[in-house]
Amino acid sequence: MHDEQRPDAGFIEQLAAHLKAVWQDAHDHWIEIDKYYHRTFPLWTQAEMDSRGELPEYHPSRATGTIDHAVDNQLAHEPRVNRFASSSKDKDRKSADRVEPFVHAVFMEAALLEPSLTWKQVAKNLVMYGYAVVEGPTLDSSERPPKPRMRRGEDQEEWDRRLTLWENSKKTWMPFRVRAPHPATVLLEPMNKRPHEGVKIVTRYAIDLERLTKNRLDKNGKPKRRDSAAEQFDCGNEPYREVDTIEYWSLHWHALSAEGKLLFVEPNTWGFLPFKHAFAGFGQMKTDSTGIEVRDLAVGILDPILDSLLVQAQAMTGVHNSLIEASFPDRIVTGDAESVRNQKARGARIIQLKNGEKIEFESPPEIARWMLEAEKLVSEDIDFGSFSKVLSGGRNVGTYTVGQTAIQMNSAEKKFLATGQQMEHLATLVGQDILKLIDVLDEQITVRGFTIRPSDIAHDYSLEVKFEIVDPVLEQQRRQIAMQEVQAGLKSSETYWNETRLADASGERMRILEDKLRANPVVEQAFIEEMARLFGLMPLLDQIKKQREVGAAPIPGQPAQGGEMPAIAGPDGLPLDQTMGGAQVNMAMPEGLTGAVPGVPRMGQGAAGSPASASIPGA
Repeated sequence: MHDEQRPDAGFIEQLAAHLKAVWQDAHDHWIEIDKYYHRTFPLWTQAEMDSRGELPEYHPSRATGTIDHAVDNQLAHEPRVNRFASSSKDKDRKSADRVEPFVHAVFMEAALLEPSLTWKQVAKNLVMYGYAVVEGPTLDSSERPPKPRMRRGEDQEEWDRRLTLWENSKKTWMPFRVRAPHPATVLLEPMNKRPHEGVKIVTRYAIDLERLTKNRLDKNGKPKRRDSAAEQFDCGNEPYREVDTIEYWSLHWHALSAEGKLLFVEPNTWGFLPFKHAFAGFGQMKTDSTGIEVRDLAVGILDPILDSLLVQAQAMTGVHNSLIEASFPDRIVTGDAESVRNQKARGARIIQLKNGEKIEFESPPEIARWMLEAEKLVSEDIDFGSFSKVLSGGRNVGTYTVGQTAIQMNSAEKKFLATGQQMEHLATLVGQDILKLIDVLDEQITVRGFTIRPSDIAHDYSLEVKFEIVDPVLEQQRRQIAMQEVQAGLKSSETYWNETRLADASGERMRILEDKLRANPVVEQAFIEEMARLFGLMPLLDQIKKQREVGAAPIPGQPAQGGEMPAIAGPDGLPLDQTMGGAQVNMAMPEGLTGAVPGVPRMGQGAAGSPASASIPGA
């Protein structure tokens, strides 16, 4: 079947069944990974429990911590967008600078609209399952504010209020959604980074299906588009009945089927699938593989250490059980045990025994040192198989210096280079499709105060998204070196801004020019006059100008004629440079400290009261 042909319910179900078979082994393995992450995996087999009786279970947080620390410390979640100008013209560079903050705002706003942060969830799926799917960008037109119409009999004040609210909603409407669905719900061609078709298998409420189909029909119950088909879904008396659905996407069609029926099929006017996917890079195809073995590619960070996690949990359970038995040993009674149990249950501190009866404690088990060493060996194997604990703030044994720690961290961080690149490429594809949608919509959109127009895109959707982990110390050193290169003329200011992740270079340049304009004396004087006029202080300002013109005594704190400050009086009423015995106060730095003359020695002839002290400027 070709993409140009309109799909039917039978084809959609066949495609879903085929993709389920392709991904089945990987999905089954992910269920096992979930048990380790949620700490519900069984420690003992049924055979072990049958032979030894009921055994205790203790689930340490090692698996959960391994995933969470890797995501929090090695994969950034805030994107940095870089738009490439189509030419060196100033107009193209300004357009590129407008695109960058807008796309960044869309990424951040879309992530906050989801129950969990989109890109952090993508990173967790990559690390945990070795595979992630991004759904987006999609358009959510349900919240698009319709233009209001004046109602009959509505007064002007009410109409103005509704119109004002609509104007605000139109400027703040966020139509884009970017989600991170569970990778088991979206089935795509595994070996195609941008697949041509795919399905999303989710459970929806019946009332939602009724609304989806109703929106695609006109008043007469016919499809609103001639090239589409739709059938009204009736939720009946069970609006919140759960219905399994299959949503189909291809480059040309979008359809939804449920309960063996095709609810609607419509052209995909976007020209792309809203799904992107990638493997983390931890997996490897086997040599004797006869086909596409998705299970070998979808390998998460826990896969190599599952056995070690189980052994560690068993070892820690054994140590903990020995500790409990040593702390609360069983009692051995030579007489009536029921009587002793009843007395303890009543809270008796003194137990009454018959003649000849005794109470003894069972000898506690000894925790040998080799038991603790065995758990230590397993812990080291987990570190070696996943990632070093130095990446999560720990310190390896024998590491004492900052240099040693930096070497270990640099080596351990390389494990996540491929995963980070995959995440960046997924975000880049999403950003490019966002620009494509804006171009298709042909509409000006504002998000978080950043506005973009289709003319800013000019049918060019190229951009790059990066997720960078910034070390504050290294970032400060890098900026200092970059500033020195700018001062030496080896680097331009715009290059410096790009390296420091400034999204809007053109806007920053305009703001710098604005600061210089405000600092101009003429502009500053005009600004002062405008503020004086605003606060009703123009008579006072005019008086100050007249006093300066005639040379009158200035107002305290104002410069005298010629721009010089008036002489400051000392405690005896004389000018400060003549008071206190005629010694002039020199606030300047001594010449000996400026490099003009050798510095004054701190001892010997430079001591207070010596003749040499008279040569010190200001003495």
